[in-house]
Amino acid sequence: MRTFLATLLAISTFFLLLLIPYPFLARPEFIRLEYARPNFPPSHRFDPKERENFSIATLRYLIANESLDYLKALADESGPIYNERELAHMADVKRVATGALFVLRLSLLLALSLTILFLLKGWRRELSIGLAGGAVMVAALGLAIGVTALVNFDLFFTLFHRLFFEGDSWLFPYTDSLIQLYPLPFWVDATKWWLVISGALTLATGLVGLILYRLPYGAGQGSKLRGKG
Repeated sequence: MRTFLATLLAISTFFLLLLIPYPFLARPEFIRLEYARPNFPPSHRFDPKERENFSIATLRYLIANESLDYLKALADESGPIYNERELAHMADVKRVATGALFVLRLSLLLALSLTILFLLKGWRRELSIGLAGGAVMVAALGLAIGVTALVNFDLFFTLFHRLFFEGDSWLFPYTDSLIQLYPLPFWVDATKWWLVISGALTLATGLVGLILYRLPYGAGQGSKLRGKG
């Protein structure tokens, strides 16, 4: 049972550390920060204010309880912002984003519950193995992603989309709104920040697991026994 619970903690820690950057980056502040960055590609369709407003509105569709009709209603003086192909892709994106958020919340609940259980039971070694195991898995995956993204970001971007989306449903002309609002440098920066946030938390979690593992097994119990005597 201890081995099973430690494995479950490692898996939940893995998904928690992997997905936890999502709520930090899926925010209007990140969009504004990107648009204010020097040399960020300009839009040939939207002026800066329109671009910001439509980008944040699109983000709202992903993170709030909005239907696809919300995106269909977005329009400027030239007509609807998104065409049918873009709308179909955004519906797929929302399914992926909703699933990721569900896994993140479930992983957080499991990791906290198991950590509390292990602490109450005094199963420190199992706790350390679960935390360190999850951190090691994230570190290995993050290293692979980081190297691939640094060497060939286009390849990484293609592999990522092929993993979650069918065919070429995610490919759009440069003139389409999704590219005008979110050009490739936006996703390069998002990937970098994702790796930084996840990497920092993974390092901290791994260190906690290592410290717990290296502590003498009976540490902290002697004073309790003397107190009872």
